[in-house]
Amino acid sequence: MIDFSGELTGEQKWKAYAEADAFFFPTHYQSEATPIVLMEALGFGLPIITTKWAGIPKMMDGCNAAMLLPIKSPDAYADAIQELHDDSSRKDLPKQARSHYERHFTPDSFINRVESALLESISSP
Repeated sequence: MIDFSGELTGEQKWKAYAEADAFFFPTHYQSEATPIVLMEALGFGLPIITTKWAGIPKMMDGCNAAMLLPIKSPDAYADAIQELHDDSSRKDLPKQARSHYERHFTPDSFINRVESALLESISSP
């Protein structure tokens, strides 16, 4: 079953993540940059189906739990959802999603990346 829940906030949002099997985000919003909802979904160990749009490919780089598809491609979205549902070999995706989150989107990983970038910039001639 697919639930198009729309905008959720607070406890309702956290409950929806906790009960989900995957996260589908077919964005092509003009001002999209690095969607927080994708970070949150990964934090809950959810496989991602989303678009090759704005900063999303960079965010999901190296994430085996993410399928990136062209914008405005409903047939591709349907195929990806079906593939995710049918493919029993994808049972390790929650662990991979959570691992990508921990490597890239926790506060500590963010601080480490900023620190590394700053140290690199001051050590360069």
